[in-house]
Amino acid sequence: MSSKRQRNSALEELLRADGWTRAGLADAVCTAATRRGVPVVCTDRHVRRWVSGEVRWPQERYLVPLQQVLGVPPEAMGFVPRSAVPTAAAPPPP
Repeated sequence: MSSKRQRNSALEELLRADGWTRAGLADAVCTAATRRGVPVVCTDRHVRRWVSGEVRWPQERYLVPLQQVLGVPPEAMGFVPRSAVPTAAAPPPP
């Protein structure tokens, strides 16, 4: 399975347009999650992994607070639903 990592330029642009730093967004995600009653540990490393494309669809515990903080759906943040991520091709039938 060979999948090339693609930078999440949509998320990067959202951060730039709204003036977020990676650490600032991470803190806001933690705050929003705590307000929901589902505290998380989110750091600038999480945000870096989202922007780099290493994580294509964050876990729900991060995704819901991200939507609250940024005010847009995951697809507008440049995330790709897991069902849309290509997988290794199945071998041809015999």
